[in-house]
Amino acid sequence: AVKLGLEKGYKNFSIYGGLGGRLDHTLGNIQILNYLSQNKASGILYGNKYKVTVITNGTVNFTKESSENSPGNICSIFSLSDTSKGVTISGFKYELSNSDLTNSFPLGVSNEFLGKKAFVHVEKGSLIIISQC
Repeated sequence: AVKLGLEKGYKNFSIYGGLGGRLDHTLGNIQILNYLSQNKASGILYGNKYKVTVITNGTVNFTKESSENSPGNICSIFSLSDTSKGVTISGFKYELSNSDLTNSFPLGVSNEFLGKKAFVHVEKGSLIIISQC
């Protein structure tokens, strides 16, 4: 369905029910998000209380009004690439500036929104962003 949507020119995908349940299906759906990101499109998996997106060589912004951006809400950021270079995490409880994340150590797990403008940027590589909403 995602491939057909891309062929028809769609660039934004919302997938409901793609989290929880079987772990293999959840991982497969995260790979679909990566496929979208690699093809200059975006997707969000919506589950019970959480949503997941993947960014490649780019930025995701969280406005003060974003539903997930409430003080204390959790946001975890993981490298999907072997190494994601130039990662900046700003506007969160724990910030990071122009650093590298790897897929072998979970440095970005369990950060917190502060309710102010926030963003995650990766210069080169792909990141999984899991946020509470």
